[in-house]
Amino acid sequence: MVITKVVVSHKHKYVYYYVPKVACTTIRKMLANFDEFEYIKRQKTHELPYFKFAFARNPWDRLVSCYADKVVGAGLDPVNNERNGVFKSFTKYKRDFKNMEFAEFAEFVCETPDRKSNSHFRSQYKFMPPLECLNFMGRFENLTADLQRLREMLGITGVVEGHFMRSTRKSYRHYYDNRLMDMVGQRYRRDITTFGYTY
Repeated sequence: MVITKVVVSHKHKYVYYYVPKVACTTIRKMLANFDEFEYIKRQKTHELPYFKFAFARNPWDRLVSCYADKVVGAGLDPVNNERNGVFKSFTKYKRDFKNMEFAEFAEFVCETPDRKSNSHFRSQYKFMPPLECLNFMGRFENLTADLQRLREMLGITGVVEGHFMRSTRKSYRHYYDNRLMDMVGQRYRRDITTFGYTY
């Protein structure tokens, strides 16, 4: 079983089931400006009678974001990379990620089951309870509007800040051919059906 942690505020009574590569830095920064929160194991939140929320992202786009940040961009961040420009958490896979093309990375991800996956490419549904247990389900694709709605629900005043780590790369569609599109679609089929995404 994969153990994940969530953000909890006992003062304002909310639980945020954050998913890596789904604007979680932006959302946690927003919450930190409003409140003091803690991280606890997700399994401990089932009985909490709190406001529960999460955000999801198009799985094809999320995988490209993971590649751009943790493979291509790993060497740009000395805090997060190992020797040789490889993201620290990826070194356990014993693969040569440096200079890896997206197609090879996608194939690697598709061969790696969730129980062995790094959190940045693990299926999103693994980070949250069933949708019927959530009070609010936001979308990365509608981030500004959904953050505004969330702030209103939580009673956070002020102007909504933009996406903290916004990418300037090309559209995710640029990275796929039909074979990769289908392969990644199969890998994340439960996310696609759970959150209602299409390519």
